[in-house]
Amino acid sequence: MGGKKGKSHRDTVYIVFLLTMRSPGPQRIDTRVMKKKIHCTIRVGNKEVADFVLQYSSELCRRLESFGYRVEQLSGEVKKGDPKEDQDPSALKGFSLLTMKLLDITA
Repeated sequence: MGGKKGKSHRDTVYIVFLLTMRSPGPQRIDTRVMKKKIHCTIRVGNKEVADFVLQYSSELCRRLESFGYRVEQLSGEVKKGDPKEDQDPSALKGFSLLTMKLLDITA
């Protein structure tokens, strides 16, 4: 009767933010949300930007918790070059192009 088998992949949402900003530079934020639990990795171009972004991590966690989400993992990585161009194939493992949607937001 356990009708939930095979359904867990539908409960998981992957969001990748590719940001380009003048001051901090390019950033890539890989996020996985499953049943209101968030795992997030922020990739930036240098350590100073990583330190700046992560100093606000507790505030981000508090705000997400106010919406009913729980941040289970939040980490930062420094990638030389443009972190948006990270072509690590493991980052896309399990993704189905049939279920992906592209949202382009230009500010």
